[in-house]
Amino acid sequence: MGSKTLTGAALAIAMVALPCAARDSDDDGAYWALFTNGQEVTGLHVKNWHYREKRASLSGRSLFDRSNPVRLLCHTARGPGDLDGPGVVFANGDVLPGRVTGFSPADASRNLPDRLRVVPAAPLEMGRDDRREEDRESRARSLYVRTDTIARVSFAARRLHARVGGAVFLADGTAHAISSVRWTPKGLKALAESQIVSATFDELAEVHLPKFDRAAAVLSDAMVPGGDKSDRIARMATQTGAVLTYCVSTRESRTARSRGRSDMFHAIQPAWALAPIRVPEGSICIRGYRAPTDVPLSLLDARTIEERSFTGFVWPWRRNRNLRGESLRCGSFFAGLGIATHSYSQVSFDLPASAKTFSCHVGLDRAVGAGGCARCAVHRDEPSGQRLWRSDVLVGTGPPARVGPLDVTGARRLVLVTEYAHERRPAGADPGDVRDEVNWLLPMVRIDPKVLRPTSETLHRWVPALHGWSIPAKDVARVKLRWAARHRGPWEVAMDLDRTGLALTRTVQVTPANAILEIAAARGSDKTGHVLDVKARATALKGLLDNHQDVHTNRRGPGDADKQRWSLMEFLGQRIPLTVTMRQDKNNPDGKAMILRSLAFHPIVVGLPPNGKIPTPDVRLGDLEPIKIVWYPQDQRKRETKADPPAPGIQKVHGLSLANAYAVRSGLKMTYRLRGDLRRFIAVVGTDNRYHQGPFVVLVDDKEAWRSSEVINGGQLEHVAVNLPRGAKTITLSVEHNMTTGVWAQAGFLR
Repeated sequence: MGSKTLTGAALAIAMVALPCAARDSDDDGAYWALFTNGQEVTGLHVKNWHYREKRASLSGRSLFDRSNPVRLLCHTARGPGDLDGPGVVFANGDVLPGRVTGFSPADASRNLPDRLRVVPAAPLEMGRDDRREEDRESRARSLYVRTDTIARVSFAARRLHARVGGAVFLADGTAHAISSVRWTPKGLKALAESQIVSATFDELAEVHLPKFDRAAAVLSDAMVPGGDKSDRIARMATQTGAVLTYCVSTRESRTARSRGRSDMFHAIQPAWALAPIRVPEGSICIRGYRAPTDVPLSLLDARTIEERSFTGFVWPWRRNRNLRGESLRCGSFFAGLGIATHSYSQVSFDLPASAKTFSCHVGLDRAVGAGGCARCAVHRDEPSGQRLWRSDVLVGTGPPARVGPLDVTGARRLVLVTEYAHERRPAGADPGDVRDEVNWLLPMVRIDPKVLRPTSETLHRWVPALHGWSIPAKDVARVKLRWAARHRGPWEVAMDLDRTGLALTRTVQVTPANAILEIAAARGSDKTGHVLDVKARATALKGLLDNHQDVHTNRRGPGDADKQRWSLMEFLGQRIPLTVTMRQDKNNPDGKAMILRSLAFHPIVVGLPPNGKIPTPDVRLGDLEPIKIVWYPQDQRKRETKADPPAPGIQKVHGLSLANAYAVRSGLKMTYRLRGDLRRFIAVVGTDNRYHQGPFVVLVDDKEAWRSSEVINGGQLEHVAVNLPRGAKTITLSVEHNMTTGVWAQAGFLR
């Protein structure tokens, strides 16, 4: 085991190429690493992954030394696989093998986007802790992935179809070109040319999303850093076809012990995932590391301008594979990212915003041996545009040529041209275009880092709870995004807030359907703390919970949300401006990261019919004969006490006036004889006393038929609707013990 330093052309290509399959027979180690200074290190084991502490080393060399970090790391005896079965392919080029089993729509009240539920294929698992063998079944639970990051989904155990634009392939063999897709909990609905295609997940073979933005997806990988200034983007590939991109500082590496074995695994969370994914070290073939401002050209949108051949047989260009579908390789090195072309071809790639420079290495694939010869060029915007670079004649036995860095400031596209070199071919080279198999190795576009700064649009995308709220540009400019970890939970996007903070505004027409505003927020670390408050018409509102009027994230531990609710019932029927201010707590000056879990409006009454109106009973509760009215004490050793039935009246709870309401103390149990013509019991229950935590309970013939939330406070009431079985004799209403009183309102029956 040991290290050596590359020189000349070998150093140039090693700086960008990614070896991944078995190397030559003189390879002296199971792992191969390339460092920023060009030094190669080999070794049998990578030691001391140690969570996120970056102590990993190979043959005594630290992989994450800030002065000379690792650029490439691969296992020389493993090769990356392809997706041959069910799985998801993302717009940034990532691949997640696994079965799609469901869909959940966006829920701003829980800070969740539209998402598909996927059961990852073995050996991938969900989670980031080191649970033992007995918990393996629970680890196989579903992972949610963002639908706005998906390029295609495979539901069948076969290779993917070639990309043909928007399309739905059904399991029965039929296919439809589509222009839009709407996911449903059990499948999808897609708009075809003359019909709407509806299918369940079981009826689907493959779906190609008609619209996705490759550049935005690739930039998203760097949009939310891990909080470390030296953080880099990592991309790993596995033997089972998974490709996962993540921030280095969010990786957690641990040892899982099971069945007498100790296996290393890495928990990483790509930008498209809503929870970490556990990847066994033994399945990983290759890792590449790049700066957040480096964008791989091979992952961006492209179009074929021209492809032709002397022989008439055209070799279409490929992304991240050579023309034969194998790993890109020039000389002794493989490349994990790159573009394969054949003479003659012109391929145009769209550049990301604020592209500054372009660089790569280009040469003939190792498979051509001494044959093949070609010339390559890079043009700006169009094939007829400015030629930025042109090679000499490239041959299979020669080293790859270095390209750039080329100035591409202001360019919208780059055109990679692979030219014939038949007339000037050296002795021994094949005639015509035979074996002109060219590899553009790790073509990188460096962008202006300003592009990665959050905008109002990106804030709303990464923090769905902000949906519907306006953010002044001056406030957006001060916000930074970062990943923050919860204990044994997912990484979440946090916002770095200073003492000036972030002011959110919106205008609301107050109705019973949106009269409760809820905010839940958590601090991202021990050192952070924040204050969030609400104003209506520039007047501060008093909160409903815990005798506070605002949210203080330092009341709880990192990742544990503090929650507050505010009632807007005093403004019922009015259109009012609301302002939510979120700022750093002056008592916590050393940290800024805040996780916004909820910023949502809720109805004053939960569970109402679709029309939002409280039903009026045909028969009031008081019209029935009471059989038994008792109060039972909290100390169950004491006897029940006979009580008088409460009188119905008008009760105002959280600003909502309720008729036919019974105000009762905890422990009061009311039993009534049912009539044969009654089919449903209805009521509205709640309390305006923050010390009451319920629950309310309905018994039919002494069997529990309905139970409210255990905590029924915080400004909301609950609508009760209980179907009565034919022949039911009695109904009992009770409020279980918790110190105070509650209300049964609009109580009665529907015939």
